[in-house]
Amino acid sequence: MVHIDGYRGLAWFMVSDKDRSPCIFRRFDELAARNLLYLQSQLLAIEDKLKELDVDHIAAPLSVKAGLRNWNGMETDVDETCRQSMMERTALILKLRETMREYREMLVLEHQVRAIERPSSRTLEAVRKCFNNVTSTLRPGIPALDGLNSGIFNDTNDLLSLRVVTEDDRLTRFLQNTFPVLFAKRTPAADIEAAQKYAGRPGLDDSLLYYSERRLHACVAIIYIVLSSLLLFGAMFNLYFVDSNPKRLGFIAGYTVVFALCVGFLTNARRAEIFGACAAYAAVLVVFVSGGLGGGGVPG
Repeated sequence: MVHIDGYRGLAWFMVSDKDRSPCIFRRFDELAARNLLYLQSQLLAIEDKLKELDVDHIAAPLSVKAGLRNWNGMETDVDETCRQSMMERTALILKLRETMREYREMLVLEHQVRAIERPSSRTLEAVRKCFNNVTSTLRPGIPALDGLNSGIFNDTNDLLSLRVVTEDDRLTRFLQNTFPVLFAKRTPAADIEAAQKYAGRPGLDDSLLYYSERRLHACVAIIYIVLSSLLLFGAMFNLYFVDSNPKRLGFIAGYTVVFALCVGFLTNARRAEIFGACAAYAAVLVVFVSGGLGGGGVPG
């Protein structure tokens, strides 16, 4: 197990995996919402103040009203009694411009952050153990960072993962979470030496395991190839030896349902894509039967 000590060791551990799975950080959702509320309140105050100035300027002299129709007019010299009001309006408008830009930029950024996925439970558990330097259930270890930083991974709902997502369909996630031992690989010797250099202390063994993305994607590709071949050739093989039209319709319906379930539950296909794929699959089977390739053909 790596002994992580300090920011340097934790930073090395976060980037030690190629897909950056350990790169887990706080979302600070509550603080982000509070910041947006503060900016919103500032805009509300500016809006209310502008409305007050609009009401006050209704009965203002013509020299002041000219500034309400022309920006350059707000900077012209007016009598002393109106100059302060015009300067106040100008300063308020400039403040509005700055606050509105910051508010909307934060809205866009918050929307983008919300789209970042949370870490998986298995990855978070491994990161917590390494962060806390847990060597056994009897010895909890010491966190890599002190003070308030020692609890940065405690709140599961307030974390995000900067993992590089390649092919992350449902089948890939299922295999990764259910059978991780099939795709685990030992830490290379070069990485072990780097860990001893950067993690903070020596004494690192080779017990740290990583997922082999290449092996996982190869396994998923093989499963997809086998399933697609079986669903297409298997359906044709069964239909070839069936002479009854009602049975053929039943086989076509059954295989289409199985095909839809595979596409819907194993891939990230959208509903429209599922409908299109099922229609194409059923059409192939119907053409196969109606073409007379089935055992007895379709009676005229």
